[in-house]
Amino acid sequence: MIVTGYEEGSEIEMSDSPHKSSKPTGRRVRRTQAMPTDAAAFANAQTLALYLAKAVRDAMEDVHARYIPDAEMPALNRAVRNALCTALYAGRVADRDPVADQYMLYVVRSIPPYWEPPVLEAPFGEKARAGDDPGGP
Repeated sequence: MIVTGYEEGSEIEMSDSPHKSSKPTGRRVRRTQAMPTDAAAFANAQTLALYLAKAVRDAMEDVHARYIPDAEMPALNRAVRNALCTALYAGRVADRDPVADQYMLYVVRSIPPYWEPPVLEAPFGEKARAGDDPGGP
């Protein structure tokens, strides 16, 4: 489902496909406030998204080195951060926001059945075990 039209007072138009070229279904939800409506939930989602995006980026290093040119990484990193922030925010407010609830429902229903369940990296990632502190001296 693509959700568009976040302006205050606008209607939210949804389509059943994650592709931007998809035709809308015509289902609309009236948005009475600008999004995001919960500043604390949004700030929390931003912080967690940065943390998670960094973990994703570190885990993708080998894929990046082999297949993704450096010039493409800023756009990929931005897309990951924004998707994580959106999903985290929606998860936080879905109980009181019908657009967030519909977004979450769409995402959950579109998880491919062939995806393996996530696992923890050996204990919390090899880099953490090696004592490599990127913020240290």
